[in-house]
Amino acid sequence: MKTPAFEIKVNGQAVASIVNERLISLTVTDKEGGGSDSIDVDLNDGNPFAAIPKKGDKIEVSLGYAETGILPFGSYTVDDPEIRCLPYGMSIRGRGASIRDKFKQS
Repeated sequence: MKTPAFEIKVNGQAVASIVNERLISLTVTDKEGGGSDSIDVDLNDGNPFAAIPKKGDKIEVSLGYAETGILPFGSYTVDDPEIRCLPYGMSIRGRGASIRDKFKQS
């Protein structure tokens, strides 16, 4: 059986040290055609608290298996970070980064 693996970067910085120990779920929705792809990341949070990504931050996701490696799966723009208390948690939602966003950076 293969072991799922992932890598998440926020604004180009790897956040594996935070996410690996706190991940509850990672859902990537790949829409067919012109629909906007999306990402949902749910984390346990607590002491020390993780930095909260801001609306508009860029998230890059790579997915695959530990045995065969990971591949880039998309870039997303943080749309709706949400913090929960008792128990502490964080939900990060994003939409697919558009081609227009890429051209704006050039």
